[in-house]
Amino acid sequence: MSEFTLLNKQGVKSDQGFEVQMVNRHCIEYREGDLVLSIEVEMGMNGEMPCLLYSPEDLSMSHNAEAVRPIDRTRIEENFRRAMEFLGVLVIAESPE
Repeated sequence: MSEFTLLNKQGVKSDQGFEVQMVNRHCIEYREGDLVLSIEVEMGMNGEMPCLLYSPEDLSMSHNAEAVRPIDRTRIEENFRRAMEFLGVLVIAESPE
């Protein structure tokens, strides 16, 4: 299980070597070594809890246009979810229609 350190009010760093940072209301960056992913999100509320919707497809291509392997994508998705939950935000994956 990771331990997180706040980078600021909208970002965390894991002791496992990845960072998650809200860039703006519609974009969150996931960084792990040389890998950088931009994840488009839609912020909202689920009852009284902040939440975000995103498409898992956003985790398939890095900034340098390299495909993310499926095994890495599963790990990244779990890391992303845990980091956001540490920030108090529920993550809801939504497949494109």
